Amino acid sequence: MLSKLLKFELSVHLRQISFWVAFAVMLGIGIAFASLENFSIGTGAGSKVKGNGAIPIALTVSAFGLFSIFFSAVFVVTGVMRDETHKFMEIIHSTKVKTIDLIVSRMLGVWIATVLSLIGIVIGTMAGQFMPWADSETFQPFNILHFVQPTILFIVINALLVSSIYTLIAVSTRNKAFVYVSAVGLFVLYIIAGIIAGENPDEWLAALIDPFGGTSLALETQYWPAAEQNNKMAPLSGWLGFNRLIYLALSLFIFSAAYKLSVRGFKNGKIKSKKIKNENTKVSTHISPIKPNLGRIYSLKSFWLRIIFEYKSTVKTTAFIILFAIALVLFGITLFASLYLGASTSLPTSNLMTELAIGSMLIPLVIIMVFFGSDLMWRDRTSNIHGILDATPVKNSTLLFAKWGALALLILTLILGLLVAGMIAQLIFGWGNIPVVPSTFLAIGLVSFFTTFFFQGMLVMFIQNFMPGRIIGMFVGAGALVSLIFVIGNLPFYHPLMNYGSIGAGAYSEMGGFSAPKSYGWEFAYWAGFLLILGTISTWIWRRGYQVSLAGRLRSIRDNLTAYSLSAAILGVSLFLGFGVLGSQSYTAEKYVNSNQVEKIRAEFEKSVAGIWQDLEPRITKVSVLADFFPENQTATFDGTYIIDNPHEETIERVTLSSGVGIDNITKLKIEGGTEVADDDLSKKLKKEYDILTIKFDPALAPGEKREVKFSTKFNGSTLTESSDILRNGTFLNNSDALLIFGNLETQFISNPDKRRKYDLGDRVEWPDRENEEARKYHLLTSASGYADFVDFDAKICTTENQIPVAPGKFIGEDISNGRRCRVYKSINPILNFFSFMTAEYELQRQTWNNPAGDNIDLEIYFHPTHNYNIELMFDSMKQALSTYTETFSPYQYAQLRIMEFPYQSFAQAFAGTVPFSENIGFVQNPGDSDDPKRVDYASYVTMHEIGHQWFAHQLIGAFAKGSNLLSEGLTENATMLAYENHYDFTKARRMHEERTTQQYLTQRTFDNDDEPVLAKAEGQPYLNYNKTSWVFWGMRHIIGNEVVQNSVKRMLREHNGNMGAPYPTTLELIKILNEEVNPKYHKLIDDYWNKITFWELSFTSDVEILQKDKSFEVSVPITLDKKYAAEKDGKETSVSDIEEESLNEWVEISFYIEDPEDDLGANPFHSKLVQLSEPKTVLKFNLEEKPKYIVLDPKRALIERNVKDNTKSTM
Repeated sequence: MLSKLLKFELSVHLRQISFWVAFAVMLGIGIAFASLENFSIGTGAGSKVKGNGAIPIALTVSAFGLFSIFFSAVFVVTGVMRDETHKFMEIIHSTKVKTIDLIVSRMLGVWIATVLSLIGIVIGTMAGQFMPWADSETFQPFNILHFVQPTILFIVINALLVSSIYTLIAVSTRNKAFVYVSAVGLFVLYIIAGIIAGENPDEWLAALIDPFGGTSLALETQYWPAAEQNNKMAPLSGWLGFNRLIYLALSLFIFSAAYKLSVRGFKNGKIKSKKIKNENTKVSTHISPIKPNLGRIYSLKSFWLRIIFEYKSTVKTTAFIILFAIALVLFGITLFASLYLGASTSLPTSNLMTELAIGSMLIPLVIIMVFFGSDLMWRDRTSNIHGILDATPVKNSTLLFAKWGALALLILTLILGLLVAGMIAQLIFGWGNIPVVPSTFLAIGLVSFFTTFFFQGMLVMFIQNFMPGRIIGMFVGAGALVSLIFVIGNLPFYHPLMNYGSIGAGAYSEMGGFSAPKSYGWEFAYWAGFLLILGTISTWIWRRGYQVSLAGRLRSIRDNLTAYSLSAAILGVSLFLGFGVLGSQSYTAEKYVNSNQVEKIRAEFEKSVAGIWQDLEPRITKVSVLADFFPENQTATFDGTYIIDNPHEETIERVTLSSGVGIDNITKLKIEGGTEVADDDLSKKLKKEYDILTIKFDPALAPGEKREVKFSTKFNGSTLTESSDILRNGTFLNNSDALLIFGNLETQFISNPDKRRKYDLGDRVEWPDRENEEARKYHLLTSASGYADFVDFDAKICTTENQIPVAPGKFIGEDISNGRRCRVYKSINPILNFFSFMTAEYELQRQTWNNPAGDNIDLEIYFHPTHNYNIELMFDSMKQALSTYTETFSPYQYAQLRIMEFPYQSFAQAFAGTVPFSENIGFVQNPGDSDDPKRVDYASYVTMHEIGHQWFAHQLIGAFAKGSNLLSEGLTENATMLAYENHYDFTKARRMHEERTTQQYLTQRTFDNDDEPVLAKAEGQPYLNYNKTSWVFWGMRHIIGNEVVQNSVKRMLREHNGNMGAPYPTTLELIKILNEEVNPKYHKLIDDYWNKITFWELSFTSDVEILQKDKSFEVSVPITLDKKYAAEKDGKETSVSDIEEESLNEWVEISFYIEDPEDDLGANPFHSKLVQLSEPKTVLKFNLEEKPKYIVLDPKRALIERNVKDNTKSTM
């Protein structure tokens, strides 16, 4: 009987349209993610990490296996709860079918149906690599095991888990709304688990808190290079296998509990009885004649009554209340994580609170749109009152728009509720020091989010008009939302006018307000017109009566046409087309192209300039600027003068010229002896298609000759579709945005190797080799702002009187007249051709740093008046950095040091004596408790980092050659860690090393689509320039010694100061100096750090033996050691024991502890020793005065090691 019932259950599920829709969606997703370059999970397929590699497949299957949460809920309602749904329970439950057969068959049917629907993702992933459009280079030979393992781990087990949970809820409550709400709750729990796992908790907690196994998979494979990701399947012996085993056992337990709680027939419950009095009272009745009033007032009254009824009958439901509670809980957890869990957190400003509140309600809002939107549209029919309601004289439009309005009110209720919760939370957690700004909550909540969700919700309701049932409508509606959010933007023909409901005023900042307020009005009108069309169509095909087939309703459209509906349709079409044309014209004028088109343009551009991109360029030696900002109009003009020369041995006849404003906004151009070339095909093409001018020198610019260039550029105000670079408050520009650039064509070339292969571009243009003497004539910033050494610079910047303009250089003077404020800045010494221009309504604070090496330095911080939380902290960081760098390296070379706040972004940038600093990265960061070893202070760290660039970039700058960015970012990271440790202590620095350096390098290298070069030859890879270089200097400091390392850097700075001009240094000089300064016994370590991709592996061979001898303890420490070199191409690692002429000769620190070293990352041992190991297995003996409870190998994490789990040994 069980097999027959199970067969019947499966036939029921497989006949459902919803099953095949789910399967088709999964199949399509699988094909798309396997065969299309714009879709990927994790690293993304390419020639390095293959699309059908073991881990990419596992990541894809585990991610989309989460759909089991929603698919299974539908199958439980249509399977386990089928009797209640179809009012057939009394008949089915009175049969002689055994309860165990009845319940188990339905539970198994739900589980198998869920698995089969999700198998589509596996089949699609298999099939994707065989699609004709798929790139064969991104796949390796097919291996069926790469698909079987994740299917079992992430589909079979997860489907069993969610099916058991929903079955338990279904049999215990017999309420389908609870099943759907529990699906939301389960998904939210998954999100909460992700939040907790993202805050670096104990590894066991991160691995086990995720019931679906994705976090465990990520933990096990997070540092795997391409070779391992491609060929090595997820290990089952670690946390992943343990996670899967636990949740498999839990699933079986819940299934058994569901069976135990299953009851045939009606569930027992209390029945309230009420005695009815039989009162024989006579009531006189008088029936007044009916006077129908069906005019406009009646329609409005009916609409109001219906919308209130629809809204109240939904907002009071248990499902909505639970959903609201889930949103509040999610907000509370994300708030707690944001303020307390992370090593670095932000201050509870109104902006942050609004973002947390909005982020907490995204999933509940989607559920409201999909579930409640569908429920509202079908409620009359599922309640069987449509026959009565449809017989009333209430108009279709009244019934329809009341439901639309109710959904809008539900969305608004959730948004306003969470915004109020955010305000209350800010009052609680802001400690009375951070003001609540209601306008921030309302601006972001209503303008940025409610509008978009309103339009998307109405689309979901419109879709239900065409669906044969509510469930299938929910699937299609959810699919439409997913497509709008994730798919449509990746289409090769994407245009913003296609992105339904995408309405906004740009990014929001408390400093700058909305970045693109003009966009909101026309986008709202455009999509409102389209929505009006949808609404009108909906009234024409409204389900009324009992003959409601789609075909029949479409045939009756003519009967439903009214003057009002036709007028509404015409208005909608007019708005949609009218504002669509306006938007299209604006996009055309702004030369909009999507990302796919940009890619094609860049590929064609590279082919077009193949013969000229290496042509000689003039050198800029002097820059003078007059800038006029008009923030009220969001416009600006720049008048500039360059002095250029020819430092080459050959004449320069032609040069290309461009500007960040576009050549159409170069309003004046006068080049001494130069004229624009417009008579050949290439020059015409460069100007028309790529916004580049070609200039001919006549006579040719001779070697050593100087000439003058005068020009003017302008910034236009905001348009309908494009925000201006000039902000009403907080403009930040650099010279590449506003001035002229000669040459630099190669900066537009495509670097991604897979995309280069796609467009047949050959190997990418690599940075020049370090030995290339020609390359050493140019410094690193040549690639950003054109050829120049150090230049003379002066600027006069004018803005409105209520703002302060700031640029690099010494402040010469200020003039305020006619409502304008003008300031003059001038560099006392030549500086890099790299300038910032800023203006904002600043509050200014000043302090002085007492310079032991010369004149005192003026310190200034320009900030938004309400963002004064970290000003004193940043001043302290400035002073600490200046003191550390001056003492360790060389004197500070400017008379001033300024920090200026700017909005929207999350970065800082160092110009000469001037540091633009975004509000999000420092001004609203929470530095945390200075004594807490688990917290890091990014506000201070970033301040110190940017000041470090005043030495490493603005004093020492590398050649435009491989590895040279390390001389800027890498040496700055070394200096910053030194200053940070001096400012706090070693414990805090050790935490920063862990948070910023080790994790970032090991993780980010796995995402690089290109080969990973050795550190000394790095190009533009941030994980090398910042993270690995920081790790290498940290390791050298703690193995070789801090003093000798910093002396080497000091010598490098002295011998290769940028003010000397070319030739500029490379990492060859740095490594040479290091080898000359340090003890020769460390030369191999330096070679491993800089010239190889090296990974060490340390562990304890066996238990530690401790023998007590009088008052001392003899400790025998058995150590296993290996060192591996990774290949640049795919990261495949080879042990030195397998390489001829290589051997172990490694320096390892061993530390001993009384207290658990985990909390402070091993910063406080009672004994440490640096030992040299030359064998794979070694037993070292130590005589200690105390008995150690913990022993740690490489406690400072000086060696680059992927897995340090086995570096600690407890002796207890």
